[in-house]
Parts: sequence; structure tokens; C-alpha cells
Amino acid sequence: MEHRDEPPPAPRVPAPEPPPFEFEDSLAKWKREANEDSRRREAADAERKRQERDDGRARAQAAQADWNAWCDRRIAAALTEHNQKFAELARGSVEFSDAVCARLRHMETMLEQLSAKLTELCAIDDQHRVIDMPSPLRPRSVN
Repeated sequence: MEHRDEPPPAPRVPAPEPPPFEFEDSLAKWKREANEDSRRREAADAERKRQERDDGRARAQAAQADWNAWCDRRIAAALTEHNQKFAELARGSVEFSDAVCARLRHMETMLEQLSAKLTELCAIDDQHRVIDMPSPLRPRSVN
């Protein structure tokens, strides 16, 4: 009964035959080595080109970043200059407006003085003016 509990022994698999040994003549060996070298060179060339492409992209991105930074600096400088000129124009406008207002106030004062003087002179003139009325004794001339 003990033998029944044990699994049956695995069938023996014969070992595979080793591959046949082939002799390689010198021409075939030279072609094989040349092809392998060509493949390695092509792979190395492809890797070098990929690296050059990546380096070129990195340089282009750096140049673009430098260009963008330069443009940003120029825009900021132009805006600062514009704001300074605009502030100067605003200050000049305020000064001009203040000067005009002061001159208008002065002219208003002078106009009030002139009006008072005119009223005074009119009153003096009215006192000294002789009213010249037509004489009823003189004959009227008719045209």
C-alpha cells in the first residue's frame, strides 16, 4: 500500500543533442565579423545622432529661453520708460493747469477792480455831465 501513495516516477527525458559543430571558413567569418561591426557602428551612429538631436533641442530651448528673457527685459524697460514719461506729462499738465487757474484768478481780480473803477468813473462822469437839452426857443431844423 505504501507504493500507491507515492507518485509514479517521471519519465526520463533524453538530453537534447548538442548542435552540430560547424566549421567556418575565413571568408564567412570575415563577412560575419564585418556585418557585426557594421551593425555596432550603425547603432553607435544612431545613438550619436540622437544625442546630437537632443543637444540641439536643448540648445534651441536655452536660446529660446534667453530670447524670451531678453524680450521680457526690453518690454519691462519700455514700460518703465513709458510710465516715467506719462508721469512727467501728468505732472506738467497739473502744473500748467495750476498756472492757468492762478492766472485766471488774477484776471478775475483785475476785472473786478476794473469794474469797480468803471463804476466809480461813471459816477464821477455823471456828476460833472451837463445835460444838454434842446432849447424850446431855438427853431428846429428839419431836413
